[in-house]
Amino acid sequence: MRAEIHKALNEQTWKLVTFTCSFGTALVAAVYFLTKNIH
Repeated sequence: MRAEIHKALNEQTWKLVTFTCSFGTALVAAVYFLTKNIH
């Protein structure tokens, strides 16, 4: 039981980490792109 909870939590954590990294990278790229085009 405890191992299953730990496994599920670990999977969720990695999904969150992956999403956050992807989102952060996309955000930085978008801001960079916008600042380049506005000026």
